[in-house]
Amino acid sequence: MWINLLPVMLLLFIVIYRVCGWGGNGSLDLLEMSFESQQAMVHGKPMPASDLLVVHRWRPSCMTSRWGDVLMIDVNWLCRSPEGLFVLGIAQGGDDGTTPSLYPHKLFPRDIRWVWRSLSEDRVRQMLTPTPRIYRKVFGVPAPGR
Repeated sequence: MWINLLPVMLLLFIVIYRVCGWGGNGSLDLLEMSFESQQAMVHGKPMPASDLLVVHRWRPSCMTSRWGDVLMIDVNWLCRSPEGLFVLGIAQGGDDGTTPSLYPHKLFPRDIRWVWRSLSEDRVRQMLTPTPRIYRKVFGVPAPGR
């Protein structure tokens, strides 16, 4: 009898795990939604961030509470506009962490601010030269001197 209940219990655990966000990318999903709702300044012109192509995401700097909630995040995304212009999207957010959550990653920092830095193609090439794999991914050619 207990053997018959085991698959049901396992399925129930998996459903609860996913619904509560314990195994998902809830914070990443919220960050992407925040990004797409922004109005970016690309070389002095306003443009919906949803029109930008994110060509590289640096590893985020993230601090979490003991409950698993994201308290502070600092994210840098290199984007390219449809015209081929580059912009760096910098997201920063924080929370005081005083409210525990039963749903980790659901209390993502409520205050996420995006700052946009326009970059020339030469500057992007200089930035990415030390990382040949990313340079090749963005420009389609090997980094110079590699």
